Amino acid sequence: MSFFTRFIRKIVYPDSYTGEAFIKALRNKYHIDIGEGCTVWSPNQVHIDTTRPHMLHIGNLVKITRNVTILCHDYSRSVWCEMHKAEYGNIGEAAVTWIGDNVFIGVNATILMGAHIGSNSIVGAGAVVSGKFPNEVVIAGNPARVICTIGELYEKRKMEEVESAKLYAKEWKKKFKRYPDIYEMTNAFAWLYLPHTQESIEKYPEFFNL
Repeated sequence: MSFFTRFIRKIVYPDSYTGEAFIKALRNKYHIDIGEGCTVWSPNQVHIDTTRPHMLHIGNLVKITRNVTILCHDYSRSVWCEMHKAEYGNIGEAAVTWIGDNVFIGVNATILMGAHIGSNSIVGAGAVVSGKFPNEVVIAGNPARVICTIGELYEKRKMEEVESAKLYAKEWKKKFKRYPDIYEMTNAFAWLYLPHTQESIEKYPEFFNL
């Protein structure tokens, strides 16, 4: 992003011109409990409910992608209030929305009031999440459910990694008429062609600082 573009965005979107600015506003302006090392992509397209900041916890190292909605209130009570005002009255509701540490939330996911997402978990794209989920699971669907554990997904991806790298390189060559170099293979496949040492991590920090 150029300096000029960043400057204009800062004027137009003072609280969300970058992910860092968005997180700072959530923490300091809206008093949301949000941890360290979090990332918000496309902050102008992310909705985090600030109406009840004391009812929302977002842990450390949470990754939030485009068009994610996180709610800490529910106004559906308006339906029965309109139907039978004298009989039902304005019945309130409250529940803590809790997102643990090191959680990835995929594109277009919705986290409803009162949802509890355990640490080290993945929320799939388009998921609608309510209820309580344990640590280290993959959650997907509408309504969201556990489809596997993080360990199971890791083992599956590990088995497929070499073939995935071959496919990546093959499609790159098809597009650009040559094979990709070490940087063009991106950080996704770094351990396939680098020694598993601290020296590799120090020499190629861009591959390991996600």
